[in-house]
Parts: sequence; structure tokens; C-alpha cells
Amino acid sequence: MLNKILTTHNQPSFSKRASAFGGRKIKVMEEVETITDEIVNASFTNAFDLLIGNTDFDTLSNQDEFYLPKDYDNVDTVLQYFEEIEDYDKCIQIRDRK
Repeated sequence: MLNKILTTHNQPSFSKRASAFGGRKIKVMEEVETITDEIVNASFTNAFDLLIGNTDFDTLSNQDEFYLPKDYDNVDTVLQYFEEIEDYDKCIQIRDRK
């Protein structure tokens, strides 16, 4: 289940990218090479918050960096994670959103 964790971070825009994004920093998504328990928890918490509507991508993108599991939009994967860590309150909220 924890096969891939993705992160986004600000990257300065250069040349063609800068003009395409109005000269702003853009978010770049890439795979995380070293996965810690904290990163896994943060990624699934973000997926949970997206799933039940506590946050959206605009809000997450305002952070310098945030994590998501690669299959963050798979309800069963998110549910399975919270079952494994025995966070049954979140499991109930996910179940009720199905």
C-alpha cells in the first residue's frame, strides 16, 4: 500500500515556465525517496482531508511543501491506512462519505 509518496514544493520558474505561470513559483510533484512514518502520516492525513472536504488543492498548494500518497484519491487505500493505524474515527468518517 505504501508504494509511493509524492511531495510538492515550490520551484522558481525559469524562462518559458515563468511566462506560462505569470513569473510565479510553481509546484513540482515528485516521488519521495526516503519515506518516514511522519511523511506517510502527513500524506494520508492530507488525502483524508481532501477526501472528506476539510481542505482542497488550493489550500494545500499555499504550503511550501506537502505530501500525498500516489493514489490519494482511492477511498479504499486511504481507508485501509487508517484501519491499519487503528484510527477508527477517521475510518467512520471515510465510510460515511462513500
